[in-house]
Parts: sequence; structure tokens; C-alpha cells
Amino acid sequence: QGGITDHRTKNPDHQQRAIGFGVGTWVNGHLGLEGSGVLTHVNYGHGSAKEAHATASLLINPFRTPAALRPFLRLGLGSTTIGTPISGTGSATTRLSGVVGLGVQALLGDQMFCSLEGRLVQIESQVSRKEGQALAGIGVRWGNRKPAPAAYIPAPPVVEVRVEAPPPPPQVIV
Repeated sequence: QGGITDHRTKNPDHQQRAIGFGVGTWVNGHLGLEGSGVLTHVNYGHGSAKEAHATASLLINPFRTPAALRPFLRLGLGSTTIGTPISGTGSATTRLSGVVGLGVQALLGDQMFCSLEGRLVQIESQVSRKEGQALAGIGVRWGNRKPAPAAYIPAPPVVEVRVEAPPPPPQVIV
């Protein structure tokens, strides 16, 4: 993966390049799991430092789409290691981080795929902060199985019930 991070600072260098990787699987057409890492550089008014993100994520495809094209929502939890002097501790520090994202994966033949994704990362350090990530990637699928298509869930059947009144009782004429 490669992309841009936006550290949401007033520094003119707040947007930096990022490089990353991911390893994952689609459990079925709607649910996936992924471990990922992103390395970037942070520039603040009082210095600059390396920043590394490691995240475990759940990928959710809420749509019934063909296996060749999968939009997804990412929900992840992980850690972010921030180098000095940005860490504020005199050495690198690792903090809890949460990730949400929206993206799409598209197959390129049987073994290759590409992805586009936007992520918002919440980092809990001395001061809680957010950063945006825009990532594009290319990957290789391995294994013999083709990706599972999203399962078709039919609508419940409509049952029609008719209630007919019983015939009127015979009339007796005297």
C-alpha cells in the first residue's frame, strides 16, 4: 500500500507519504479479517518523528456485490508507535489507536487485486489526536479458491390468507 497521511496540524508539512502492508482473508462475501501496518512521518512545530501503525481490523461488506468488486467498512483496533520528540516522553512510545475506514477491493484477474481506502485514525497519546489516511494498494491472492460471492438472502415469502364467510343458513318459509 502507498498513500498520504494528514496529521491535521497547522504545519505546512502536515501531509506526508505513507507506506504499508496488509494480510487478510474474506471469511465469506460479507465479513473479512485483516492485519495491517502503515509507516509514515509526522511533522509538528516542535519537531518531526516516525510513526508506525499496527492494526487488527474487521472488514464488513454490507452489500450483495459480485466477488470481483467488494466495497467495505473497516473497524480496527491497534497500536501506534510515535518517535521522539513528538512522543513527549524522551523516547519512542506506543499508544492505543482506533481505526475506521471506507474502501473498495477489485479483482484484477484470478490472482491480483487492487484497493482504494480512506481511514480515520484516533491516537490516544498525551493529547488525543486524529489523522486521516488515503491509501491505494495492489496485492496478490494465494490459494486455490476463488473468493466467495456475497450470499443471496431471499425475502421472506408472502403468505396470502383468505377468510370467507360461511354460506348463510337455509331459510325456511312457512
